[in-house]
Amino acid sequence: VQAFNTMWAMIHATGDLSASGIQGLLKLYDNPKQWSQAFNLQIRSLFDENVAGAFVSDFDVAEKAAGRLTMSEWAKAGGRYGGAGGFLESAGAPGNVPEKIGSLPVIKQANRAFSTFGDTLRPMIWRDELKTELAKGRTLEEITDSGDLGRIADGGNVMTGWTDKETGGTIGRTVLFAPRWLQSRLETVTKAAKGLRPGATKDQAMARNALLKLIVIGALITIAANEAQGKDTDYRLMVNGKRNSKFMRINYGGRYYSVFGPWDSLVGTILNIGTGRPLEAIRSMGSGVVATGWDLI
Repeated sequence: VQAFNTMWAMIHATGDLSASGIQGLLKLYDNPKQWSQAFNLQIRSLFDENVAGAFVSDFDVAEKAAGRLTMSEWAKAGGRYGGAGGFLESAGAPGNVPEKIGSLPVIKQANRAFSTFGDTLRPMIWRDELKTELAKGRTLEEITDSGDLGRIADGGNVMTGWTDKETGGTIGRTVLFAPRWLQSRLETVTKAAKGLRPGATKDQAMARNALLKLIVIGALITIAANEAQGKDTDYRLMVNGKRNSKFMRINYGGRYYSVFGPWDSLVGTILNIGTGRPLEAIRSMGSGVVATGWDLI
């Protein structure tokens, strides 16, 4: 089952350079500068396998000179550096499958680009958040002892699609397309919700600020695009007891487009479960076994 799911994931998600528009979408709205730099490195890594390594070397030199943390020190704090594992490792492929499949032409380059995007975007997040805390007059020792260093590392991880957990555990790995990615989004939403309260922790504030920017900017883009065409934006979340597929989408050419990407689909999943349609929720993000089996049935 795991081997089939891995092959299915490879066929459907490898080669499309989707990390920038899926795992990285939240940071596109939150910090376009960080996102654009990581995207540039992702494209370059398709043709140069040394891009990520060169980034790490330059990052370490600059951060050490500034008295901040190198990549290895961020890793000790819990920061994620995926390396060559790429999408297949992130998706939970068993054993040495990522290494075997990842060595094939085209897949190798796409896998490397996937890793490069996340492995360069996360350090930028950690660095800038640490600089913000240091600018407040706090010392590195104080930030570490308070636990905020680990929270910054974890906040950067989950907002870019990585967590050490998987939704549903072994069962989730069997029935869901990308349980780790789903778990990271759920953790981000949970942190953001807790970030609305007074005294929120650093990682909660990071998630709150990023999600609020996604919602506000995404809504403005959607409304402006519809207004420019003389069309109304549909604000109805539910229609006839079901999720409204036109909710907060751009109406163009008779079709409806969302600028919220995977965060829109997460809302749909929650609504399907909440309205008593859990099977539709599972099917929309099902693994290879679930999707193929459902189609055959």
